[in-house]
Amino acid sequence: MVRRFKYHLIRPEFFALLDTKGQSEKAVATVIFSIVKFAASIICAIFLVDVIGRKRSLGIGISLQALSL
Repeated sequence: MVRRFKYHLIRPEFFALLDTKGQSEKAVATVIFSIVKFAASIICAIFLVDVIGRKRSLGIGISLQALSL
């Protein structure tokens, strides 16, 4: 079984901690969780590029992607 999207497997346990019961509560929690995750990744990427530079971050990204194949 290939697990490409690992956070989909973690999310039900996370929402159980929040005590969400209805489908609408789970949908709202999913949207909030996704927005926070997206914003955090964008902010991290912007600061990472500023700190280590564009060429170096591009090289690191390409290397990591090649290794993950």
